[in-house]
Amino acid sequence: MNLSSWGKVKEIINPASYIVKNLSDEIPKLDQCIPRGNGRSYGDSSLYKSIISYKPLDPIINFLPNNIIEVSSDILFSNLLEIIIPRGLLLPVMPGTSFVTIGGAIASDIHGKNHHISGSISSFVEEIKLLTGNGEIYDITPTKHSELFYATLGGMGLTGLIISAKIKLLSISSPLIHQEVRRIYSLDESINALESSQSNYSTGWLDLTMKKNIKGIIFYGDHNLDSSLSDKAPSRFLSIPKHLPNNLLNKLTIYIFNKLYFLRNRNNFSLIHLRDFFFPLDSLRNWNNFYGSKGLLQFQPIFPSQNSRKAIAEIHKYIHTNKMTPMLAVIKNYKKGNDDYLSFAIEGISIAIDFVNSRHNRFHVQNMNKLVKKYDGKIYLSKDFLLDEESFKTFYPNWEKFNQIRKEYGSDIFTSNQSIRIGLDQ
Repeated sequence: MNLSSWGKVKEIINPASYIVKNLSDEIPKLDQCIPRGNGRSYGDSSLYKSIISYKPLDPIINFLPNNIIEVSSDILFSNLLEIIIPRGLLLPVMPGTSFVTIGGAIASDIHGKNHHISGSISSFVEEIKLLTGNGEIYDITPTKHSELFYATLGGMGLTGLIISAKIKLLSISSPLIHQEVRRIYSLDESINALESSQSNYSTGWLDLTMKKNIKGIIFYGDHNLDSSLSDKAPSRFLSIPKHLPNNLLNKLTIYIFNKLYFLRNRNNFSLIHLRDFFFPLDSLRNWNNFYGSKGLLQFQPIFPSQNSRKAIAEIHKYIHTNKMTPMLAVIKNYKKGNDDYLSFAIEGISIAIDFVNSRHNRFHVQNMNKLVKKYDGKIYLSKDFLLDEESFKTFYPNWEKFNQIRKEYGSDIFTSNQSIRIGLDQ
């Protein structure tokens, strides 16, 4: 079976696959491989000639005191939410899709619409059970094997195979979100709206198709405090067929879509289900098929607050000067980063921009990576496909310490196409 990333920018032909089902069985000596969850990273971080996955016969879901849950790494957010929401609990950080595994979320140190308040998932992970390259299984925490713990959080699977984790959950009284929708008419206005937000959750959609005026929508959200926990989750799903034409998304269709999306989202307040708020694209199953067989590139930099306006404005100008067509753009506000060796977050603003995967766009995304360096930013590794070694080592200066920790535990056998490209592995 061939494997590709969510962005479909790279395919591995018939990779060797090893599945760990029972920890009581003797685990064979591992060769070079990369742990893989549900394959939702956009680039090549979960791709290699050999794949290892944890798929236990009896997955763990244990409720512990103080709102802590112990859960197997292979469990999807979507499945776990069905269990914990009726109990008045919620995962404290939500990515843009519920179809990620617990292990993948930890390896990517996912962030959500509440980073400006709560930080990334790292802030809520109490313990990780990890199979390292030396064949040993460690229970790692901020105080026990702490260096391995902070290397594993956001470590892109390069420290070992995550078996399970203990995570601090959030208490809620309702599965509903009070949402405010607000139109904005410039880049400055969008950043001001995010930086001044008093809501628990905030994010922005931007229309970058126009050369001068950047319009967009800011979405704010807060938990409904009514004590109704009946989880009537949305059931509307549309499956996107696999074989769509490569030119379906083009300058004209995106221009029309953005105009209609802006008109549809007028300033308003509403009460919506949290799945609709956190995972709007999940209702379009396999939405990556819109990009055809070419696949999609996502360019996601983050910039320090003081540089964000100039940096994003220059990126917007570069896109139009070089005749690139931005398909989707999302903007978020972040508080300061954490102690993870490969932490993405800094206090500032990130923007995620989707492009059709083409030679033209690949060339210019690589050039835009140079603009990221110019403004002291960095690139999110879970979305990356084009970062070079020099840029990576500039963005992530703790890479040497990270690699040293991997070697101490024999975990330098965990290798991906990405880790080779960015110079962590040979």
